[in-house]
Amino acid sequence: MKHFPAKSYGKGFMAALGIVLVLFLLFTAFGRVPDEDNYASDQNAAPVYAGSTGSYFVKAEPQARSVQAPSAVSKNAASYGGIGYGQDEVKVTFTEEIADGALPTDRKIIKEGRAFLETRDFEQSMAAIDEMIAQSGGFIEEKNVRGSSYSANALRHATIVFRVPSQQFEAIMENMGSVGVVTQSSTSGTDITDQYIDYETRLRNLKMQEETLLDILSRAEKLEDVITLESRISDVRYEIESIENKLKNYDRLVQYSRITVELEEVVEITPAAPVARTLGDRLGHAFRTAIESFVDELENFLVWLVYNWILLLLILVLALVVILIVKRRKRKKHAKAAGIVPGSPDDEKPQD
Repeated sequence: MKHFPAKSYGKGFMAALGIVLVLFLLFTAFGRVPDEDNYASDQNAAPVYAGSTGSYFVKAEPQARSVQAPSAVSKNAASYGGIGYGQDEVKVTFTEEIADGALPTDRKIIKEGRAFLETRDFEQSMAAIDEMIAQSGGFIEEKNVRGSSYSANALRHATIVFRVPSQQFEAIMENMGSVGVVTQSSTSGTDITDQYIDYETRLRNLKMQEETLLDILSRAEKLEDVITLESRISDVRYEIESIENKLKNYDRLVQYSRITVELEEVVEITPAAPVARTLGDRLGHAFRTAIESFVDELENFLVWLVYNWILLLLILVLALVVILIVKRRKRKKHAKAAGIVPGSPDDEKPQD
């Protein structure tokens, strides 16, 4: 058997390792990935969008905020009900508008207010409300006055619902104290800006659709096409009128705010109760309130008696008649049980 020296094995291994390294360097030199410039240019090649009459492409611009289509785009001739009409070449521009988070300055707000008032001079307060409405340029929607009451404090009560220009809404609510003593008040607002803008957009689209249909109708030749177009135009106009009425109603609600006033005539104005902070204050307030409530209820009961004295007298007379009848029947029943008939001779003669 032939033996090779160990030194020859070492030289062969080093030669093989050198060949592998050379091949690896050649592979990395000729098979490397494209550089950044070539890669970017390859990626900038935009895809092709196939259209019915041709194709166009949009070059990507990563840093641009707007994308411009080609200067002229040819559109197919559209048809409606079998009627063909052509469109000239138009220029289309797609613009991306980035909002800064700012809300529209002209907000559509429907304002409403409510106030509860007490007064000792009912006629003067009613006249003050009427004058306030007239000076502000508003108008009354509803007025309801309830008559006198036999209660101790509440005499007359009025509910007035009126509208005033929205610019004067806050001033009128603050001036309610000049009409009477304000016991409670509240204000609210409803933002309808989004709904309003939505209706405006729909209205513009419907009007453009109406113009398009009228243009098609002017070039229609077949009777069935004319009938179909007129029916569609009628539907579109009905939708336009409906949206216009809604927008007018929104404008009226925004321009004129509604205020509801509850005016109550009282003998004494309700005092503002101090805030009870300690246990003694709370007990004292509860004791005074209990006495005042008892006195008020007693007075109301006396007034109720006087107010219903005729009815009470009739009830008393009927009760007395019923009592007399019941007592008479009881006497007859006891006499019959004892064997004595009232009014008979045996009842008058004494027995031996």
